[in-house]
Amino acid sequence: AEHYGLKPGDLGREFSVRGERFRIIGIDPRRSKYPISAERISNSALYKFPSDEVVKQLKEQTTAVHSQR
Repeated sequence: AEHYGLKPGDLGREFSVRGERFRIIGIDPRRSKYPISAERISNSALYKFPSDEVVKQLKEQTTAVHSQR
């Protein structure tokens, strides 16, 4: 997980992309361009994401939560 900028605890975390919510369900190092596997919350469809996009979304989400406190 750390190789992709994620923490071990990020598995199962949710993030948003273009108004849709996704949950991280795995990492596949064989897919170098899209190693992050995620499930769309609304319909359980599976998607692949680049790690930098997921890391960015998780950081923005964390920043927004801390800003609300």
